[in-house]
Amino acid sequence: MTARTSTLLAAALGLGLAAGASAAPATFDLAWEGVGNGASATGSVTLDDAVFSAPAGVWYGSLGSGLAITAFEITVSGASVGDGTFGLSDFTEFGFFFTAPLDPTMELVGQPQASGVFGEINEESDFGFQNVIGSAAPVSVWYFTIQTNGGTGDELALTSMAPALAADVPLPATGLLLAAGLAGAAALRRRG
Repeated sequence: MTARTSTLLAAALGLGLAAGASAAPATFDLAWEGVGNGASATGSVTLDDAVFSAPAGVWYGSLGSGLAITAFEITVSGASVGDGTFGLSDFTEFGFFFTAPLDPTMELVGQPQASGVFGEINEESDFGFQNVIGSAAPVSVWYFTIQTNGGTGDELALTSMAPALAADVPLPATGLLLAAGLAGAAALRRRG
C-alpha cells in the first residue's frame, strides 16, 4: 500500500469515527390497543438516542424547549370518536421517563424497571404526550394510557415501542463515508 493510499484511508476512517461520535436519532414504532373497546393506534416517534445514555431518566418538556423529539405521528382507528392521523404540530409536550436503563435496540415495552416493567401501569416509567388544547388529537390520561378525541373518547394502552426496522432507517453518513474512502483507496492501489 502506498503512503498516499494509507493517508486517504486513515483520513476516511478518522472522519467516519468523528462523525459517528455524536448522538443519533432513534425511531421507534408505536402501537396502542383499546382498553375495553375496539380502538387501536399506531405511530412512530424519533428522538435523540442520548436519552438512553443515563441509567435512569426523567425526560419531559415542551416542544421548542430543547426537547429531543424530532418527529411524531399517531393514527387512531376504530374509536367511537377521534379517528385520524395526528403529527408533531398537534402536540405541545412529551414525557418519557424510566427508573432503570433501557436498551434502545430492543422492544422497550416489557424491559425491567426498578420494580415492574416498562409499559406496565405504575409510577416508575411512562411515555406520554399532551395535545394542543381544543385539538381532537389523543392525549395521555394515565401511565402509558391515552384517550382519543382530546381526552373525551376511548382509552388505549401502549402495547409496543420497538425500534423501527432497519429497512426504515437510512444508511448512516459514516457508512457512506467509509465506503467512499475504501473505494478511493482501492482505485489508487490499482493505478499505482
